[in-house]
Amino acid sequence: MNEDIIKEFIEKGADLEHDRWARWQKYVHSLCKKNKDGSLTIPKERVERWEKEIATPYLELTEELKEYDRKETRNYIPLLNQALSQQKQEIKRDLQTVITLLEGTTDRQKIANFIKKYLLTN
Repeated sequence: MNEDIIKEFIEKGADLEHDRWARWQKYVHSLCKKNKDGSLTIPKERVERWEKEIATPYLELTEELKEYDRKETRNYIPLLNQALSQQKQEIKRDLQTVITLLEGTTDRQKIANFIKKYLLTN
């Protein structure tokens, strides 16, 4: 995959991940007691629940908890589709170049060099 596509995917994915983290922190903070010194105290019940969830592998979670993770994962689908679409366009351009070579010449060495350079190295 093209390095620019990968860099763009990483940046957009990091932005999405930051949004996910920020939503989670906002939720956690909303459940906490704010102390006079500005610190937060997480209620005991939440600590116990989250520690149990942390220790539970995904496959052993309840369907309700799995659905929370699935919901967050679905946010990545448009980003993935965009990256795949960009990759598809790149492949189409490469294939069009191969077609042009095939139509314009019978020099097999040129075609082989093109395939090695552009199609087999990415």
